[in-house]
Parts: sequence; structure tokens; C-alpha cells
Amino acid sequence: DLLLVDAGAEYEGYAGDITRTFPVNGRFGGAQKDLYEVVLAANEAAIAAVKPGAVWADIQQTALNILVRGMVDFKLLAGTVEGNIESGAFKRYYMHGLGHWVGLDVHDAGGRPVLLREGMCTTVEPGIYIAAAADIPACFHNIGIRIEDNVLVTESGCENYTAAAPKSVAAIEETMRG
Repeated sequence: DLLLVDAGAEYEGYAGDITRTFPVNGRFGGAQKDLYEVVLAANEAAIAAVKPGAVWADIQQTALNILVRGMVDFKLLAGTVEGNIESGAFKRYYMHGLGHWVGLDVHDAGGRPVLLREGMCTTVEPGIYIAAAADIPACFHNIGIRIEDNVLVTESGCENYTAAAPKSVAAIEETMRG
């Protein structure tokens, strides 16, 4: 089993939101680890793309391409990455957006701008959620993974406020042994 912890926090009137997914027995199983690595790759690529002037929709698309590539590679979806994005078939396993504003509230007010600006703070939280179903390989049944970080857009890129929380497979497994 996996334990997904989605936690809000407050400090001096400002809010944050972090999610990590842990293997209950301390080690990721094969399919769990495979899917976790896909979600982590989407998370890391999206964070790397956060900077002033970046278009949020482009960052979302970067993460979505990685997630859907994983879904196709693991035979959760048939066809091409592009076809599954165009048809929306991926929404069976990834039904939310890439993130939300954080600030004075854990889901701070305001819509998504076209361009990111210095001083904005957002979450980056891709995920894959698979219910048991006859058309899904049994090894993927009931796996849910989300990795959420809080990033501040800085003058030259971004600062990941939640970077110290373990999120690589090795770091999480080491923490679980601790």
C-alpha cells in the first residue's frame, strides 16, 4: 500500500501545501516505483520550467506530456501521447491541474495568468491515480501518487520552498528505514 499525505501549513500568516507519497512497508514495489518515477519526472520538469515570463499552460503541458508518456508506456492508455491528450483519455488517471496559488490561503485566490511573474508562489503537483478495473493490469490496481511542492518565482528562476522534504525513491525509502 501507499500512503499519500497532502498537508497544509501556515507560518506567520502565509500558507503552504505539500504532498508526498510513501510506501507503507518502506519500499516501493515494482509498479509503484515505476509510476512514482514518472510523476517525479513530471514534477521536476515542471519546477525546472518555472521562471519569470514562463507561460503556465506550457509548464502544464510539459508535465502532462511526461505523465501521458508514462501511461502509454505502461499500457494504461493505448495509442499516442498526442492522441490521448487531444481526446482527454488521460483524465481517467490525472483529473486535476498542475497546481494552485499559495499565499495567504492554501488555495489562494486568483486565476492563472498567461505569464509567471517574480514573487508569485504556486504549487506544482502532478499525479497519477489508478483504480482497480478489468482493463488495467493488476500490478497497477489502486495506486495513487502525487508529489507536490511549493515554488516561488524568483528573478532568475524559482525557489522550491519544500525541497528539503524527501521525494526521490531513495530518499523516501531511506526516511522510511530511519
